[in-house]
Amino acid sequence: MACNQSEIGEFSLSLKSFVDTLTEEQKNDFRFSTLEDFKTTAAAIQNLQGSGKKMRNLARLRCFLEAMEQYGKVIEVFVNTSEIVGFIWVASAYTEAFDSLLDAYQQIGESLPLLSQYQAFFQRNPNMRKVLALIYNDVLEFHKKALKYFRQRSKLIKKPRLVTQPKYPTAWQQLFHATWKTFRTEFSGLLANIQRHGRLVESQANLLEFEQLFHQMEMGRAAAEAEFQRHKEEEERKRRIAVQNWLSAVSTDVDQERGVTTRKQNPGSGRWLIENNHIRNWFNPELCSAPLLWINGRPGAGKTVLASLIIEELLKQRSTHAMTLGFFYCKYKDAQRSTFNAVSRAILAQLLSQNEALLPYLFEKASTSGQVVLESPMLTKELLETALKSSEMVYIVLDGLDECDPNEKKAIILWFKSVITALPDTEFDSIRCLFISQDDGEVGNLLSGIPAISIKPEDTRLDILTYATIWSQKIQKKFDLLDDKREDILKTVVERADGMFLFARLVMENFFSQTRRENLNKELEPNRFPRGLEDAYARIVDRILGDPSTKEDAQRLLGWLVCAKRPLKWREIQGAVSINLEAKDVDLEERKLRVSSKALCGSLVEQHLDGSVELVHLTARFFLIKQKYINLASVEFELIRLCLGYLNFRCFQGSIPESEIKDFVLKGYYSFLEYAALHWVDHLEKWIPGSSHPESVASMESLIQDFLENFWSKAEYQAAVPSETNSKFAQFTSYEFGNQLRRAALTWKRLQKTYGAGITNSESLQLIERISKVRIVLEETYASSNGNGVLERSFMTFYGPDLFKCPRLSCKNFTDGFSTKEARHQHLQKHERSFYCTYHGCLYGTLGFQSNRDLNRHLTDFHEARQYESGFPITQDPKDINIKQAIRAGSINEVEKWLEQFIEIPKKPDPKLYQEAMHAAAKKGDESIFRLLLDSEPNISTTEISLLFSSALSNKQDTIAYILLAHPKANPFDCSSRKKESPTATAVRLRRIDVLKRIDLNSKESNSETPLSRRSKFEGLQRSDAVIAGSRKWTY
Repeated sequence: MACNQSEIGEFSLSLKSFVDTLTEEQKNDFRFSTLEDFKTTAAAIQNLQGSGKKMRNLARLRCFLEAMEQYGKVIEVFVNTSEIVGFIWVASAYTEAFDSLLDAYQQIGESLPLLSQYQAFFQRNPNMRKVLALIYNDVLEFHKKALKYFRQRSKLIKKPRLVTQPKYPTAWQQLFHATWKTFRTEFSGLLANIQRHGRLVESQANLLEFEQLFHQMEMGRAAAEAEFQRHKEEEERKRRIAVQNWLSAVSTDVDQERGVTTRKQNPGSGRWLIENNHIRNWFNPELCSAPLLWINGRPGAGKTVLASLIIEELLKQRSTHAMTLGFFYCKYKDAQRSTFNAVSRAILAQLLSQNEALLPYLFEKASTSGQVVLESPMLTKELLETALKSSEMVYIVLDGLDECDPNEKKAIILWFKSVITALPDTEFDSIRCLFISQDDGEVGNLLSGIPAISIKPEDTRLDILTYATIWSQKIQKKFDLLDDKREDILKTVVERADGMFLFARLVMENFFSQTRRENLNKELEPNRFPRGLEDAYARIVDRILGDPSTKEDAQRLLGWLVCAKRPLKWREIQGAVSINLEAKDVDLEERKLRVSSKALCGSLVEQHLDGSVELVHLTARFFLIKQKYINLASVEFELIRLCLGYLNFRCFQGSIPESEIKDFVLKGYYSFLEYAALHWVDHLEKWIPGSSHPESVASMESLIQDFLENFWSKAEYQAAVPSETNSKFAQFTSYEFGNQLRRAALTWKRLQKTYGAGITNSESLQLIERISKVRIVLEETYASSNGNGVLERSFMTFYGPDLFKCPRLSCKNFTDGFSTKEARHQHLQKHERSFYCTYHGCLYGTLGFQSNRDLNRHLTDFHEARQYESGFPITQDPKDINIKQAIRAGSINEVEKWLEQFIEIPKKPDPKLYQEAMHAAAKKGDESIFRLLLDSEPNISTTEISLLFSSALSNKQDTIAYILLAHPKANPFDCSSRKKESPTATAVRLRRIDVLKRIDLNSKESNSETPLSRRSKFEGLQRSDAVIAGSRKWTY
């Protein structure tokens, strides 16, 4: 028959779409493999599995192969080529994955019509050949999607091949478990298409009927696919949000943007590092001889800015190479930026954004962890290792490790080192990690033996010269200086910087900030020109504190920034400075600062895009403390007085009406609420060790007493206070409120670390309720301001953009909040119902469950049972079967398969496991499964039958109890079980006369004594007639 080019085109388009998804090696595997090669390989796989006693029933492929062989013969008649058909792929390594794939092929084969019988029909009806093209497209679409799931990158197998392989690594297995559920959903649609097309062929419709049926089929198919795609995208969006909330990762984008902005002032800065041989080797995507690398330098050498350059270069490289990037900037004393968990959560969030295959896996872990926020170090390590090993060529950049506490620093470094050094030789450079820090001794010891780049003064000299030149020109222009003067400034700054970028920055900004040329000239005098970093800080502090009009505000702000428990937002600072403890009010209009933080504290501080204000560098904090510009005990005392005094204001009293709260809201009274409420106890704990003067302790008495009276509810039951807490608050032992204070501090600290439902108890502070009341009024007031631009701007100034806060102290969103009430509501569900179903489309993927037990029951009843009913995918290796899960799901086929391992190889099952299986079947009440297990154990003891009977009857599984009573080894009067209770005694205890009637109470043995009367003393039972007589009083 003549070749129809349009028909060839339909097949070729489908084939091209599939081939485009393959690697070159996969294309060759398919191109040069014949059906005979496949059969030979399948036989080899089966022989290998047989030798390991892990036969997989490859006969499941037979129906698919037969259907495709016939399909190929029919197609060749029309398209004159055999290249179109020839794509079948099998991965044989991981048992469950292999079984899943075989089951899929089996179902496709059973759905494909055997086309040989229709060959004449296709020759007479050219239009029906469209259906053949659609079937072909469906089969290739299956392979395309299956390859995607099986090709998820692992460290042992880079590409799926038509050969046997060693065992897949754990990382791939974990991803498969989660992602295959998603594929099952997609596969069901493909299978429905194939079945629909098969029915159309089998109908042998005439032309008119075909056109009608084909049109209806295509319309239904298009609508179903569109609806599926829409649902899939919505589901993935919700899952991504859920995972992001669970990770609660701090954004690293702000830190990166900060470095990029700094470098914009000095284009070309840091290029010397990019040209370094160690860095070039580390960057090389083809081969890296040293995947671990350490950059170290003195304080102020510009390490963080260099980190931002490396990250920017990697982002450029990612656009041309298949790779994944994760990075993190550590921050001193910031709990969200200085721990192993914080680093791991941030990198997990970044890997997820670059590897969509991680979403099902992370969502499943988030849904079943029971943790509202990922906190478990063990789970964090498992997730991060799996994510790293499942991503393409990973580059990790960790900056500022010296700013972490010693234990966290050690945990971060040793974990990343261990994961990378444990990689197999074939993958040794697939994960690369760059550490950036000072050499503080601790980091050096932890990173000894790995290649290092030490930043020397000569490395950064040219960059500092370029930077200083730009600033010297600004200074020259501002103060109208001669060129010689500018050159002197430039030369001196570069020489004295000695490789410290921070020095050049501080000095140049300080010079530029002078208000008169006379003042500048004083700063340039040889005896005042800074000679080091501390000198530079001293000049800036002298200028800041030398102005009487701003000294008090500047010193107070610097003290707060040094002692703050997290970065303060500018709006919080404005709220705090507007508090007057004597007047007991907040007056922003009169007391807020009318200058910026930079104008007040110069180059010692930085205000970021998110509104947070921080010291310019960790060395600034150390300098201010060392030189006694800041007295830690005094500032902590000031802050604890500020927090407690503020919380004692009338605006937090429980008796005030909502109208008055609204007035306070509009005046900005609550702009310092989150910080004061969350951190009063932290400042109290920090202040106590430094409170050496009894008068300072006494001065706190009224504040603390008022605070406790306002917010502490005494509980009837009070748990013991740990000795550590008693020791911390020993100075308050003599005070009447001492015990209450210890309890309040203990409870508040616990609430800061408690997630999930039920976070409050009878000892909770009433402050939580007051905060909630305030927030409700605040939200309602904001909602009513819609369209009022002035009011909306005031809210933004006082409270920021995210007004809808989480009530949990332990949650970062207690402070950060959400922009909408709906987003907050979705978040709160995570606290109350933190166990989620991970099956696509399930309602409980959104609603969740309160306990893992409820989730498991749902999975068993609604998903696992259906999974077993459908037969896809089912684990086939008997030793791999979770027998108790199979019993709960009611899968007798799985139970039969599990029992095969004890039939094919004569051995007894693990007694404990077998007993657990029997008890699970008895509890389930599945008669068929229970009989199967009971019949499979001829050596079951009378004692075990008695125990099973007791369990069945207690669980009201009467049918199982009757089966046991009828067993040849059953003895209704056996008392040998650990409960020392016979089946008869169990029936009596449960008042089950119907069961007692099935027992022959009067059967006699050789001594003419009934079994019941003979055991009456032992069991505490009366004579049989008394038992029967007493039964009349029972209801049943």
